[in-house]
Order: sequence, then structure tokens, then C-alpha cells
Amino acid sequence: MGMNVLLLTDFSTDAKQAAAYAMRLFEDFSVTFHFLHITPVRVQRSTDALPPEIEKKFEELLQWAHGYRRNPNHKLTTSYRVNYFIEAVRDLGWEEDIDLIVMGTKGTVRSKEHTVGPNTSDVMRKVNIPLLIVSPDTPCELPKRMLFPTDYSVKCTPPVLKSLEAMASANQSRVLVLESLKNPVLTDDQQGQRKFLEKEYNCEFSPLSALP
Repeated sequence: MGMNVLLLTDFSTDAKQAAAYAMRLFEDFSVTFHFLHITPVRVQRSTDALPPEIEKKFEELLQWAHGYRRNPNHKLTTSYRVNYFIEAVRDLGWEEDIDLIVMGTKGTVRSKEHTVGPNTSDVMRKVNIPLLIVSPDTPCELPKRMLFPTDYSVKCTPPVLKSLEAMASANQSRVLVLESLKNPVLTDDQQGQRKFLEKEYNCEFSPLSALP
């Protein structure tokens, strides 16, 4: 069964870099990539009709993506929404059964004070779908190791595990579980989560305090 990956785009260089990384990461998988551009709703909701200038940008984006992709089983779709940003992301996530969201750090918002922009931060905190954030200087190379931070307080849901498994198997990447624990003594539930990850993904484990 294929994956559904949501690529949030404001047509910036950051967004294109994130899309390129996603297509490279999943080049050996059957994936439908859903490009979504959102125009924030103001006082009153307006139509979702595609403005000519956005249509032209989508055409240029798809032309680039078709030329960049290496897997003919990669399908590309576009969506345009006029809505509150997070509502639009949630709606498409539900409609298309999205497995993973991929986006850049800041898009057209350039702030030296913050590592990620406001939209990226909102998706991270408010959307219950696995998120992959790609920084502008990330090389389009498959990762050899993957960092999975957790305190074991939240169970790994099927969407999280599906995304983790797909990304890890893309290049036989090793998964390093970064344990961020307030109490070093694990509860029974936390121990169960740890054993599950160790068994299913042959993970390495490291406490947060061990990082330099």
C-alpha cells in the first residue's frame, strides 16, 4: 500500500527544497505527494476558486516536480484552500488519509530570531500527523541515522510508526531513540514502549544527558 505525503508549499525556495528531499527520501516507494497551498482566510471565508496567479505557480511547480522525481510511481496532486491555516491542513490530512507532512522551516517568512517560522511551529504543535521539517541547508541525501526523541509518555500510533518505518527502511537507516526523561526510572507503560521500539526497529538508545 502506498503512502500519502502532504507537501505544504508557499512556492518558496524552502518549500521546494523540502519537496525535493521528500521525493528523494521516498524514491523507492509508491507515494502520492499532495502539494497544498493555503491562502489565510480573513474576516469572511471566500471561495476556494484557484486564482490565475496561483494556477500558474502550481503549473511551474508541477513541471519542476515531474522533472525532478525519479520514480514513475510517484503521483503528484495539487490543492488550494482559502481557510485558517491549521484547519486547512487538518482537513486535507483527513480527506487524503495523510501519513506524513513535509514542509520547510520558514518558507517566505524570514526571521533570524526563530529556527522555524510560525506556520511550521503551528503544524508541529497543533496537527496530529507526523511532521518532517527540512531546513534550507539539508543535502538531498538519504539519512544514515535517524533521531527519534521521546519520553515514552505517548504511545506510538500507527501513523507515526508507518512513517518511521518507511523513512528508516528507505536506506536501512539506524534509529537512535533519544530518551528525554524527567524520571530515569521507567513506568511499566514506558518500559513496554521501549521494548516495542527495540524489538520492531532494532533501535539504539541514548539519554538526552549523553548528547554533547
